Amino acid sequence: VVKMTDPKTKKVTYSASEGYDASKDDDAHKCGEATPSVGAIQINPGANKVEATVNQGVANITSVSLSVDGAVVSTQPGTGAGMYSFSVAIAPGQHTYVVTVVDDLYYQDGKQIVYPSSSGP
Repeated sequence: VVKMTDPKTKKVTYSASEGYDASKDDDAHKCGEATPSVGAIQINPGANKVEATVNQGVANITSVSLSVDGAVVSTQPGTGAGMYSFSVAIAPGQHTYVVTVVDDLYYQDGKQIVYPSSSGP
């Protein structure tokens, strides 16, 4: 299950990955164990690059992906905690960028930013 917070409205939404069955017993996960997380996201339009800091929980990171305006544009295999860099064309106008991390226990976290941020009232 991925928890996302909209940066504008601060509304929290949750989504479950395909195959998730809430009616099944779960003996792989424990309450309170550390899960992966996405830290800071930086957009570098001059270099056509998006970078994100990813933190590891109790399990190994299996993938880190970048979505732009709802479409996955790149997925990288997990190599542990640290900086992940995505080469992507930064199109003109305002866009929503989401970085999602998944570990081998299927814990997920995602963080989104809107770039460029709106500066209007």
